Amino acid sequence: MDPLLAVIIILVVLSIGTAVAHGIQEANKNRDEGVIADFEGLRFTRTELIEGYWKNATRHSLAGLSARVEDTGKKAHLGRGRDDRRVHVIVEGPHTAIVHSKRVGDTLNADARARQFVTRLNMASRQLEQH
Repeated sequence: MDPLLAVIIILVVLSIGTAVAHGIQEANKNRDEGVIADFEGLRFTRTELIEGYWKNATRHSLAGLSARVEDTGKKAHLGRGRDDRRVHVIVEGPHTAIVHSKRVGDTLNADARARQFVTRLNMASRQLEQH
């Protein structure tokens, strides 16, 4: 086997392994913290919205928060031109204003996942206010 090809294969396998390990770590952290839903690092529990996975991640009370999704950009037409669409999850409330954006083409079903996240966050926030 060509040594260059062997190095490329090893690097690809290591990259895939690292991505899988990272995904497992995030899933475990979500489980341990009681996360109901997440979208690209923006996640929430029954009582709070968390920005990220770090120990010192910013946390906001879920009470009074509302979220929405906005789309920007244009889809490439028939494979011509650049697809520059982005989906923006916007969360607002007392002492909270967050815009979390993602290129639509970067992640499978980014738009649908963002809308599901926002729907679930709004429902959880309303339930918290009713109690």
